[in-house]
Amino acid sequence: MNVVDDWLPVAHESRIDVMAAIERARTELQRVEDPREAAVFVAQTEAIRYLAEKAYAGHEVQNQAAELALRAKRRAGELLAASELSRGGRPSETMDIVSPVSPPTLDELGIQPKDSQRWQAVASVPEDRFEQHLAEQQTAGRELTTASVLAIAKHIAAQRARKSELNARLIEPIDDYAEGPGWRLFGGDFRDRLSLLPDGCIDAIVTDPPYNADSLPLWGDLAKHAARLLKPQGLLVALTGQVMLPLVIEQVAVHLSYGWVYCQPMPGQNSRILGRHVFQTWKPWVTFSNGAWPSGSIGWHEDTTPASVMEKSYRWQQDSAPAAYLIESLTQVGDVICDPFVGVGSYGEAVVGLEREFIGCEADSGRFAKAVERLRSQDA
Repeated sequence: MNVVDDWLPVAHESRIDVMAAIERARTELQRVEDPREAAVFVAQTEAIRYLAEKAYAGHEVQNQAAELALRAKRRAGELLAASELSRGGRPSETMDIVSPVSPPTLDELGIQPKDSQRWQAVASVPEDRFEQHLAEQQTAGRELTTASVLAIAKHIAAQRARKSELNARLIEPIDDYAEGPGWRLFGGDFRDRLSLLPDGCIDAIVTDPPYNADSLPLWGDLAKHAARLLKPQGLLVALTGQVMLPLVIEQVAVHLSYGWVYCQPMPGQNSRILGRHVFQTWKPWVTFSNGAWPSGSIGWHEDTTPASVMEKSYRWQQDSAPAAYLIESLTQVGDVICDPFVGVGSYGEAVVGLEREFIGCEADSGRFAKAVERLRSQDA
């Protein structure tokens, strides 16, 4: 593999030379079969990326060079993971079969332990997520970086750790617990049932609590439980009413940090607020964070949701489209989303449909049964 050695003298001369080097390196990458060769290839592709930038080859070509370097690191990570090298470079003594000739250490391969860890982290991102990230970055015209892929790997590792602890802590009552692919439902008061869950196991709580004056204490209880259950920078996203909004914010802000209010339009459903002489045309979704708002891990989005459509099989049922918009905007695929006031399962259905994990609670036995039926029908 002498792609870079052949190309360096003329790298600055033309965009065509840069593209030719990228195409040749792509072909060579398919033939990389051992960690030593992969480490050399990573260095070569990084050189191509650097020189593409210095040759002013244009954003598109520079991103192609950056993509090539990422794929080289991913291949190196795959080979290192498959070689069963320990952090020190030798196989574990607990291996069932020991080769008479020990494989080389990382030092002998010329690979720094930090690089090995980073490359294996890049390789740990599932292929579909990796390809989706590349496509999204290129479509948005953003620079492809190793750091952005490592951030995904870190998020996935944290998800797995939280789910592992969650599975270890859950019990399975006979009458008031149900589960299916991607969802779990508890019957009973969330203040009792969510105590089963470990600290920091939830990425976001998306819910529609009661918001009349008598129910105001529930918001304080919800916020208290959210502060324990949410991971750092996890979000509480809740639909509420206009009249009680200042008091709701006051209750929740004791435990969480205020973030934003989103507007949910209600065309054709305008309520008359007699105490204000106002025809209400929208409802607020109030959002709070467990710590600083997670600006770096969510994309840009509008603060107006899709309009709600009347969908009520019981008095307080809400349309799921606005919640689905917020779930998709504020969380990531694979995140654990909780609804402590499930109702008949509208939000749970949206969560599962968006490839997130769902945990819910419903105190009313009739609505609990309907929610279970609804989610099970989605499994079919």
